[in-house]
Amino acid sequence: MVKEPFRILLIDDSPNRMTVCRNALRKDGYEIRILPGCQFLKKTLYGFRPHLVFINDYTPDLSGLLGIITIKMDRCFRRLPVIYFSDEQYKIDLAAAAGADQYLFKPAERAEMPGIAAISFFSRQKRRNCLFEEIEVSPVR
Repeated sequence: MVKEPFRILLIDDSPNRMTVCRNALRKDGYEIRILPGCQFLKKTLYGFRPHLVFINDYTPDLSGLLGIITIKMDRCFRRLPVIYFSDEQYKIDLAAAAGADQYLFKPAERAEMPGIAAISFFSRQKRRNCLFEEIEVSPVR
C-alpha cells in the first residue's frame, strides 16, 4: 500500500513568505499547493484535497476570515484543520469565531512551519473535536 503524502494548502499573497514556507515544508516531505488569494479556493480544495490549510489574514480578493468561513461551511471540509496567521492580536477571537483551529502570529519562521503542521495534524487526529489553540511564534534570531 502506497502511503499518501501529507498535503498542505498555503493561502498567502506574499511571494517571499510563500517561497520560504513552501521550501521548508517540501524539504520535510509535505506536498504543498499555494494560492495567492481565495479566488480559486473551492476548486483547489476539491482538486488538491489538503490535510491542512494555512491562511493569511489578508488576501487580495477575500479576507482570510471569509476564506475560513468558506472552508468550514462546506460539509466536505468542515473538519479540515485551518491555521490562520496574522500580526494583529485582536483577530484571535474573530479567527476562532470564523472556525480557525489555530492562530499563528506572523512572522512565521520557516523552521516552525513543519512542526506546526505535524502537531496540528496529529493532535487533530487524536482529539477529533475542534478546540481552538493560540500559538505564539517568536522570530528565530
